[in-house]
Amino acid sequence: MSITKQPVSRLDQLAARLEQDIRQRGLWVGDRYLTAAEAARMLSVSSATAHRAMQVLVERRMLVRRRSHGTFVGPHFDTRPNTRVRTVYGIMSAPGLDHDTVPLDAFVLGIRAQMADANVQIGFLPDRDVRAYVRELLGAAVLAGNVAGFVPVSCPRDVYRELADSGLPTVVLGTPYVDQKDIPSVDVDNYAAGLLLTKHLIDRGHRRMAVLSALEGQPGSNLFYDGVSDALTAAQLPHNALVVRVVPLELAAVAAQLGELMAMSDGPTALIARTPTMAKVLPGAYDRIGVPADRRCEIVYQNHPSVEANRLPFTCAEPRLAFRQIVGRIGEMLECLGNTGTLEEPRVVIPVDLCTHDG
Repeated sequence: MSITKQPVSRLDQLAARLEQDIRQRGLWVGDRYLTAAEAARMLSVSSATAHRAMQVLVERRMLVRRRSHGTFVGPHFDTRPNTRVRTVYGIMSAPGLDHDTVPLDAFVLGIRAQMADANVQIGFLPDRDVRAYVRELLGAAVLAGNVAGFVPVSCPRDVYRELADSGLPTVVLGTPYVDQKDIPSVDVDNYAAGLLLTKHLIDRGHRRMAVLSALEGQPGSNLFYDGVSDALTAAQLPHNALVVRVVPLELAAVAAQLGELMAMSDGPTALIARTPTMAKVLPGAYDRIGVPADRRCEIVYQNHPSVEANRLPFTCAEPRLAFRQIVGRIGEMLECLGNTGTLEEPRVVIPVDLCTHDG
């Protein structure tokens, strides 16, 4: 039986010439390539035809288009030596006393558990103009070549969009914003955390409670409050059963806020700390204003990320996976994005359980 060989299309022929041109130029992954107009002149075709030929290589991940930046050699065109180290870039807020910090050793080990040859580079966001910082980082990363991906951790909205628009593998550690559901992500189940903590307090007889948080406006917080609200509604408690307070993570500020809550005629009998750091501050704040143990509110908190250092002698909603394992899931996703450009499950939500650790 004879086999009829399928004819090669005109676009495939042009794409093959582009591929040959990349090799002849000695370009590597991440290097800038021609514009459609430049490719058209080289191929002696129209810009529209050159654009379609380049798109063939884009679909094969041999080229990557970055909006407003240009076209670059893609991950499936790696002509560098096999021993060259790939780089994963983590982007997060700088360590500080005003927020929960990421355990960097667990972050690095989690990535390398799935990407053994990867170098992990951590970048800390500046206080201002984060978009300019990300653009500069992208340019430097592309110039260095062999970008394995980016992992922004609970970053501002502009950071997620700049990275996603780059065309390079990106997975958010946290919840993307409502208009960014196209960006792959891994986060804990914030809704379930709010629901479980509130239901626990209701079951213990509390009918008035307060949520204390140092930072608002992030998508994960919205989901957390949805869970709190649904638990209160299911218990048929009034809308004023919950008090929400945003307060700086400073001992004096938290102590003053506790004093204000205690001065209410119908003050809360339980406190929900949005983060482990807030939960750690509360006992010292009570000490500062001289409140005896028998007059203090019951404290619960959301433990995120789940690491030993965050475990306190209070009931908490905690991820079923350790932080290193959560980051390992991101490493798997980056590998898949680099190899195929797509994910079967682009949004991963880690379940949480209610638990209490010994003091």
